[in-house]
Amino acid sequence: MPFESRKGDGQVRITAYRLKADVFPQVILLGGTATVMAQLSTIADNMPYSNGLIEFSIVSGDAELIGENKVWTNSSGSTTINLKAGTSTGMVTVQIKYREYDIKTVHIRIVSNVPLIIPGKHGFIKHGEVIVKPIAPVSLVNEEGFGIRYRIDDGTWTTYTDPFSVGTYGVHTLYYACMDESGNLGPIMSSPLFVVSALLGAVINFPNPFSPDADGFTTIEYHLDSPMDVEIQIYNLFGELVRNMDQSSNVAGAQQVRWDGRNGYGDMVGNGGYVCVVRVKGQEKGMKRKILVVK
Repeated sequence: MPFESRKGDGQVRITAYRLKADVFPQVILLGGTATVMAQLSTIADNMPYSNGLIEFSIVSGDAELIGENKVWTNSSGSTTINLKAGTSTGMVTVQIKYREYDIKTVHIRIVSNVPLIIPGKHGFIKHGEVIVKPIAPVSLVNEEGFGIRYRIDDGTWTTYTDPFSVGTYGVHTLYYACMDESGNLGPIMSSPLFVVSALLGAVINFPNPFSPDADGFTTIEYHLDSPMDVEIQIYNLFGELVRNMDQSSNVAGAQQVRWDGRNGYGDMVGNGGYVCVVRVKGQEKGMKRKILVVK
């Protein structure tokens, strides 16, 4: 609470001032901005005090003040300064000072928030790739409560409000980012978005590892959301095709096929790891499963 003496007409008048400080928004994204506000008024009659020199400074955290850090209050007794977040997350503390007597601090939290992608019914995420059917909605969820902006391929940026779907078959790219209250975008993320006519569930096999001599075979199991023709291919770790087993199903649901550990020529494969790829015929993407053969 600073005091200031003033002389006039043979009298000495002592005036006390009150400093208030605030910041908006209190949570910003990496590289985002916030506005720190200060207001100076007289204690006796709560009148704004102009021409008070306010000093702003960063006490801790990764951020910088934009412009001159010493600013005079205006006719309404207030002044502001902008702050820009750096490249590290965490808490930033800003000190606001009037003379040496009145000091306030405000805090801003810097976050690196990335929205979550949630595929709709029958959709799933595999190795960071989103796989959905044309009618399946895609949701974006932001745990911090920021807004979200997104675009598909080279389309326009859109503010996310409701789940959306992509009606064109093929491989797309979904770009998305959080947006704080000041309209600043966080890191722009991207994810492949595969729109397919039919979907495969996760592929499993049992036993795994398996021994062709002791077990006889391993059962490969997958799920179809509708009847369709499927390609099942076994590759070695060099990417060479070992066995091709095409399957046709007249019903949806769980499907099974057995592999006896032999290649396309009927010879027993050697010990080691193999990759089973299950895909719908005519589609490039498929589901993978590692299988270990031991004897």
